[in-house]
Amino acid sequence: MSQPHSIPRPLVRLNQWTILLSVILTWVTGVFWILAIPLVANILGILCNFNPIIRVGKLFLKKAPSTYIPDDTQQQKFNFFQQKSPTSISGEMGFKYICSGYPNIR
Repeated sequence: MSQPHSIPRPLVRLNQWTILLSVILTWVTGVFWILAIPLVANILGILCNFNPIIRVGKLFLKKAPSTYIPDDTQQQKFNFFQQKSPTSISGEMGFKYICSGYPNIR
């Protein structure tokens, strides 16, 4: 199966919102495994070209994917590894911090 060369912008935004909301939900609920959802999804997207968040989001697009403003697939992979957004950095740091067994700061 060939990989698309672009991702519709609404799906990229969905992925970004998923990262942000997972961090907020973790802060509110204290359930740190919520941070694993976008982390695992994005790693799957990089390694296997299958991002479940984007796949589910495609089902809710109202128009054909080609009619949306495209974001380059390779650029998204580059962004994930080289220029991580503050949201994904804080999410990963929080997940590692909590999993390492450090006490809660309250």
